[in-house]
Amino acid sequence: MPGRKDHMKVLSTRETTVEEEILADKMGFELISYPVLRYEFQEPDNYKIESLRDASPQAWAFTSKNGVKGFLKLFEQGLVPVKPQKIYAVGKRTAYELKRIDFKATIPEIENGKALATKIIKEGMVKSVVHFCGNLRRNELSTLLKQNDISVNEIVVYKTITEKPGIKPPEKVRAILFYSPSAVEAFREELTEYNNVPLVAIGPTTSEALKQKRFKPLLEANEASTEAMLKSLKKFLKPQ
Repeated sequence: MPGRKDHMKVLSTRETTVEEEILADKMGFELISYPVLRYEFQEPDNYKIESLRDASPQAWAFTSKNGVKGFLKLFEQGLVPVKPQKIYAVGKRTAYELKRIDFKATIPEIENGKALATKIIKEGMVKSVVHFCGNLRRNELSTLLKQNDISVNEIVVYKTITEKPGIKPPEKVRAILFYSPSAVEAFREELTEYNNVPLVAIGPTTSEALKQKRFKPLLEANEASTEAMLKSLKKFLKPQ
């Protein structure tokens, strides 16, 4: 979608959708797509496939939409047994992807792996969990569960690959949106060119990744969505 001259340019570090671009336009922004990562389905090793068939986990856990998509490929091949008594998702977006394939998931109030693990532990309903995840998964979920005597079987169903567009990002950018710690790492070299440009994190985990790089000013959306990120940015930029 072509931008208007009076709109502020906002860089998205993932592929934008038409709906997001229209939303941004209504809010006075021109959303520029500059994906720095791509994702590939990865079929688990044979022994991991066998562990799915042989074990009877009491719960499944998903910490990303890509984890759901990778799981679905296995499920469609008949490689995943009948669903367990509980299904957990790290947040609304991931839960929505599960709902689209008729799986209802429980989510924590805070959208990160630590909060998800805490919820599973507090509910006290399961002692074994299968986590469908990517190769760059963070370890908060599995570490906390194992510390509380809940076994975790991590099934890697996709891999994250750094692959930036063949062109440099535009210079006159008023803000940058980050959707994952992996995107922060992939964009770290370019970030030095954007001093004092607001960086917007989709949630606390991504926010922490930016803090570790000491990048400021830093905003954090109050929920995991592009709309919430843009609202946080608009409030920040609004004259006092």
